[in-house]
Amino acid sequence: MAYEQKEKSGSLFPNDKKGNDKAPDMTGTFTVNGTKWNIAGWKTKSKDGKAYMSLKVSEPQTKQDDEMPF
Repeated sequence: MAYEQKEKSGSLFPNDKKGNDKAPDMTGTFTVNGTKWNIAGWKTKSKDGKAYMSLKVSEPQTKQDDEMPF
């Protein structure tokens, strides 16, 4: 049975395609109001040395048709 993401929930996974230091450590998705959003996380430390994760949410990418707009 395939995993079905429930409303107002999501998952983060280690980024196994991390190509440089600026790439996120974790990536995933979550669902709100029926829309699936992308989320990325970076492991970092505060000035006091406390570990935390910085997050960025982005709109889902839509696949574009093969047709060029020009």
